[in-house]
Amino acid sequence: MDVKGQPDGTVVVVPTSEEAAALGADLGQMLGMFATALTALAHLRNGSTDDFDRTTWQYFLRELEHNLPLRLDGVRNALIRAHTGAGGTYGELSDAMGVRRSTAQYRRKRITSVPPDQWEEWAVGGAPPTSPTPPRDGAG
Repeated sequence: MDVKGQPDGTVVVVPTSEEAAALGADLGQMLGMFATALTALAHLRNGSTDDFDRTTWQYFLRELEHNLPLRLDGVRNALIRAHTGAGGTYGELSDAMGVRRSTAQYRRKRITSVPPDQWEEWAVGGAPPTSPTPPRDGAG
């Protein structure tokens, strides 16, 4: 996938035909979530926070706290499982994740000792979950 910055500040994402076929509608949905994050970041940085009412900020928070992280967690977990399947070591995983070896070992064991969750299944080509996913911190 190629990401090209244009002189006017426009950014163009150009997937290969294989990537576009593999991602389908998820490509646009994920780009939309990242665009939401960048829109919020731009408004926070340029001081234009008065441009939005609280419902817009709630939308930004929902995308960044729930929708995007669930998908990224699924991708990360699938990557850890794939790395393990390819014979990856704890040391390599530690380097890739920027954590201590013991932390990498713990995370890999936590992920690979159970079947993939619904978002990891989504990451490897399944449909997105249709039932609500509980909040990440286990709260209400």
